[in-house]
Amino acid sequence: MNLFKRIYTNIEPEVKRFPGVVISTVVAALSLFVLRVSYSISLDSNHFISVMSKSSMWSVAFLIFVSFLTEFILKNKSDEKKSRRISLIVQTVSLFICYVPMYFLFSLKNIYFWNFYLCSIAAMIAMTFFFAGKIHNFEDVIPGFVSAFVISLIILLCVSAGLCLILWAVDSLLFSLDSNYFLAVFTGCFFVVFINCTLAYSTRNFSSEKIAKPFKAIVKTLLFSLYIILVFVIYAYLIKSIFTKKIPVGKINWLVSFVSAFYLFFQLSLKKYTDDRVVSFFYKSGFLILIPLITIQCIAVGIRVNAYGLTVLRYESILYIIFSVIVLILSSFKNGEYIKYVYPVFAFMLMMACVTPLNLEDVPRRDHIKRIERIYKSHGMFKDNSFITENAGNVLSEDEKAVVCGSYDYLSRDSVSPLWQNWSSDSKQFEQLFGFKYSGLYDYPEIAKDFVMHKYMVVTGRYVLDVSRYSTMEPIAYTDVDENHNIFIFDKDLTKYDVTKFMQGYLKDEGTEVLDEPLVWEISDGIYAIVTKVDINLPRSGTSTTLDAITGFLAR
Repeated sequence: MNLFKRIYTNIEPEVKRFPGVVISTVVAALSLFVLRVSYSISLDSNHFISVMSKSSMWSVAFLIFVSFLTEFILKNKSDEKKSRRISLIVQTVSLFICYVPMYFLFSLKNIYFWNFYLCSIAAMIAMTFFFAGKIHNFEDVIPGFVSAFVISLIILLCVSAGLCLILWAVDSLLFSLDSNYFLAVFTGCFFVVFINCTLAYSTRNFSSEKIAKPFKAIVKTLLFSLYIILVFVIYAYLIKSIFTKKIPVGKINWLVSFVSAFYLFFQLSLKKYTDDRVVSFFYKSGFLILIPLITIQCIAVGIRVNAYGLTVLRYESILYIIFSVIVLILSSFKNGEYIKYVYPVFAFMLMMACVTPLNLEDVPRRDHIKRIERIYKSHGMFKDNSFITENAGNVLSEDEKAVVCGSYDYLSRDSVSPLWQNWSSDSKQFEQLFGFKYSGLYDYPEIAKDFVMHKYMVVTGRYVLDVSRYSTMEPIAYTDVDENHNIFIFDKDLTKYDVTKFMQGYLKDEGTEVLDEPLVWEISDGIYAIVTKVDINLPRSGTSTTLDAITGFLAR
């Protein structure tokens, strides 16, 4: 009990300072706990609690952001009591803003909303750092947060481990508990303990030697040294590529992204240690080291985009490269004096990627539409939003067919359809739309020789499923195929069910098949598989089967 009392004593000032955040973390913890351990609640109640948990997660970020924004606005006000009352009023109003509109927004079930949900959380966190720096000192923001993060993580592990040990004792000695209780307890501790402790400790003064010395030892002495070694390794890899005459395309994007991310981290956290010659050089000329790396990264991403078109991930890579270039520009002036403005820049780019025409969904979609149209226009085979398909199989080259099939695969999985006449996301209608037979193998001639075919089935859009006859539902844990090509799915207890006979009818032809509603198979007495997606590779010759995933639920 002394441990909990000491933790609360340490965070009590912040509990009084951010009551709205505490309320939201408690609501999120309780909602997620109920969702994890309760199997008897109705679908309406389940939806309501699920929305409450997601709204609470968003409200935590929103309330922290609003609180710091309010403190920044009231920073120079002399009446501290009045400022605190205004802050409490703002947090109270913000609670209603978080929960009421968000409840209705969640009913949209729209990918645009989910992008807004995640991007806005990240943007608010970035702006919280910015206003924290404005209120206190930018040099202390990241060191203070990192120190608070580590302390809070230790507290989280101790508290959750203790509670899980109690649950294990109850499960072993008194009565059986579902394994979900352990995950629910950890999730609850994360929201109530970890977030509130991180907020409490990160808003304290971390410039004291008690915190500065271990931070300097870990970040400056250890991590910064490892970072320098990583940069040398990547440069060695690039020099090797020059001699082997192979352009690094696959791995280089991720490696350079890590390097530029840590470059930003060190720019924001090592300002106090510029008396060190290496750190001083890093602030004065470190951006020059990254220029060749980001140049190679641009070439690598450009090769992928030119060959296969934009995807959400590649578009994110492009935006991240633009952000990295901005970071280099900001850090190149006055020894990183302007690097603090990276927070609003990052927030702006996040919001641009979710609420403008340059969002993460529309830009890749438009790119794939233009790729297909460009090919047909080059042959004079596109008119009035329709493809002229006569003799298209002979006119189009194999490379052009590969582009059409690849872009079609991307568009057929998208929730918004192109404005072409006779468009269908069902690959059975592919030949009617484009004038040649679909194949997912144009990009893989070496695989095509082995007669491998690809089958993809997915439920798109909304659907109504009657679950009144089921008492429990759980996600399909994973799938497997044995040496005799029998296909199995597994529940959470690793009990396997043979679904080979149910799959055989769908494996007669390849391509994408859009399902209006989930497939429901009675795989055992009283046990049903509700399948929402199948992604499978198989040979036409029948020699082997490679199953990527069967996604859905097991109902009883």
